[in-house]
Amino acid sequence: MHKSHRGVFFGRIIYHNGRFNLATRTGLLAMSIVVLTTVPSQAATDSLYAEANLIGGYSSTERWLGKSMSQRNSLGLEYFRKFSNEYGDYLTFDLQVRLAYDSSLPRDDAWAIEVHNAWVEYKIGLGKKIVAGHFAPAFGLEPLIDTHGTLMQTLAPMNIGFKKDWGVGFSGMLGDYDYQVAAQLGSGMSVRRRDSSGILTGRIGTPAGRDLQYGLSLLYGETLKVKGAGTIPRPELARPDAVLKKRVGLDAQYLYGSYLFKGECAYGEDDGMQVLGALIEVDYTVPEVQELELQLQGSFWDRDLSKRETERVPLTAGLQYKVTSDLTVRAAWSTDTLSNNSMNKDQMFLQLYYFAPFWE
Repeated sequence: MHKSHRGVFFGRIIYHNGRFNLATRTGLLAMSIVVLTTVPSQAATDSLYAEANLIGGYSSTERWLGKSMSQRNSLGLEYFRKFSNEYGDYLTFDLQVRLAYDSSLPRDDAWAIEVHNAWVEYKIGLGKKIVAGHFAPAFGLEPLIDTHGTLMQTLAPMNIGFKKDWGVGFSGMLGDYDYQVAAQLGSGMSVRRRDSSGILTGRIGTPAGRDLQYGLSLLYGETLKVKGAGTIPRPELARPDAVLKKRVGLDAQYLYGSYLFKGECAYGEDDGMQVLGALIEVDYTVPEVQELELQLQGSFWDRDLSKRETERVPLTAGLQYKVTSDLTVRAAWSTDTLSNNSMNKDQMFLQLYYFAPFWE
């Protein structure tokens, strides 16, 4: 999967009564794919991947589970295409879609189409790129690392409320640093705009590929809170009005031998209430068995600092083993520690994740 690129949305934007309204049709998505795959170019390379995600777990409070906080049982496809001319690559396209089943919902509502990546990236100059579509907001660790199929996640779901959103973005270089800015709908997986929802994000940090990477992020805008993670059909809103969010964040990664250290924190407001969160993770690749990685993560998110009580402080230990280049087995155990929440729980998950090319 190609997280280093940023996004495209297919639809039509209509200017009406002084505001932009977003109208989408499933057919337009298919038409856009046809257009992109038939654009005249001097060279084009494409890849089609198949994905299968099987997951099960057990909770001390909910008993047997058919999903984790971030993953559902699903089948999916990813189509990736890159266009180039005599000057190099100039256009990249990625579409990643899943048919997912949420076992916690009634059977008639359990199936959903999830659009994850759906973007086009166009190079407009040296180090400068413009993107449009469904991609990660320019905040924190999420736009830098691949959490699409993993049990371990970043702060994004707790902090912003989603990992990806629909909109446009721009990236470039500023001296020795890279920067990204994005304007998005604030709706996450689904496509909608309501109650003046929309977010602006920006991040400046060291370039990718270094042993030590760090960045500073800002966010301002209103987001919608929904009851599910699907794109089609659209999930119901959990509340009718949008949440006004203000954020500043710091993130860092450090590769030291077989260890990869990750960390991020975010501070700000949700509708005037002060919020604070942080995450620290250590990944260790076993030198004698390069296919095996051990993971340890601690995180917390406080939704109202005025109460001076943290809701949850989960500590998660996990491992992942690449059985083949296409098949990965993941397991994780999580427990709530130092929490004032009476609903503390232990959770265990086992995941089989298959991702393989039809062609490359």
